[in-house]
Amino acid sequence: IANTTARTGAPRMMKEVMKFGSNPNKYIDEVNSLSQEIKNRNFDRDLYDLVKSKNVIAQYGGNVKQKISEPMKQVISAFDKGAVYPSWGAMFRKTLDRTGSVKESVRIADQAIRFDHSTANIIDLPILFKGNNLERLVTIFQTELNKGGNILVNDIYGKKMAGKISNS
Repeated sequence: IANTTARTGAPRMMKEVMKFGSNPNKYIDEVNSLSQEIKNRNFDRDLYDLVKSKNVIAQYGGNVKQKISEPMKQVISAFDKGAVYPSWGAMFRKTLDRTGSVKESVRIADQAIRFDHSTANIIDLPILFKGNNLERLVTIFQTELNKGGNILVNDIYGKKMAGKISNS
């Protein structure tokens, strides 16, 4: 939330957090109706990665999924939603106030979530981060490079393709 708050301002972010907290289901439905990216986001990704971990399987045996309680999964998922949805809403409303374009506001808000609340799924990673275990180990501490890759693809290349940046 800190990165999005820095870009949208604390008062706007607090307003979105309060709005989300007063009626989370309504807020989630509103955001999901505007953003397919948020609607299709996997909020349980960290748990599934944990469950698939060889270390966890070795420690708990084959019934790892049964060892992680459903209430714990719901708590972790709720914290993730509590950060992502208000962040998306704050960036969406800031852009909407500035541009008046819902389509552009959705694009900017989705982009902010990709940068500030990355799911770290393979699709979110630049080519440098994909590969076998050794290749990923070499790049494990290069998250700034990951952000730079996303900026290059989304900001620079996207703006160039849209004609907002010239070749000169």
